[in-house]
Parts: sequence; C-alpha cells; structure tokens
Amino acid sequence: MVRTWWLRLVILALLLNACASPIEARSAHYNIGLSLELVGLGKRPITLTLHDKQGLPVTGATVTLLPIMRQHGMLAPPVTFVEQSAGVYVVSEVNLDMSGEWQMQVTVVLDAVTDMVEIPVMIE
Repeated sequence: MVRTWWLRLVILALLLNACASPIEARSAHYNIGLSLELVGLGKRPITLTLHDKQGLPVTGATVTLLPIMRQHGMLAPPVTFVEQSAGVYVVSEVNLDMSGEWQMQVTVVLDAVTDMVEIPVMIE
C-alpha cells in the first residue's frame, strides 16, 4: 500500500514537471519563453515563444539555440528553430545527454536587430 502511494506521488511530480510553465527571459528587444522536458536525458523537442516588448508575437525571425554546459565543457550542436505559428518557434530535437545546469544561448535575428540571451535550464 505504501509503495503504491509513493509511486503515485512520483508519477504526479513527473507530470507536473513535464507540464511546467515556460522558462521566461528578456533580451534587449524581446520577451522569450522556453518550454522543454526537464526530466531525463537525451533528445527532446523545444518550443520557444517570441514577443516584442509590447507583447505582440514576433514573426519572420531567425532563432538559433546553442546548448552549453560550462561546468563540463560541453556543447550540444547548434540548432535553428522553425516558425510554427505567429510568435511560436519549434525545434524537434535537441540532445541534452547530461544532467545538470545547461545554458540555453538563444540568438534572435530580425532585420537589423540581433539579440542574444542565455537561459539557465536544470536537467534532472
């Protein structure tokens, strides 16, 4: 009985973590939200929302991601997001093969503006 209760608690915690709110960041020109699975190692999709300072979705940007794990000198290969809808950009597969803190270096290029921001993400 105790094992069943404990197992249910662990499953609930994993589900809540998987459905967590996007990690928010701000660059000089944009508000960025990053959504990804934080539990488990390996390949996963990442969704990025991109809005201007007035809260309007940004379209037509080139958005790239460079995952960096400084404490172990690791870099995952850089990837380019694909615009899915107004202000929503998706990359289907990013390989985060080590637990710990990753710095998600996001670069947004639109017209003459280039912004870069690093978003810390803890992978368990």
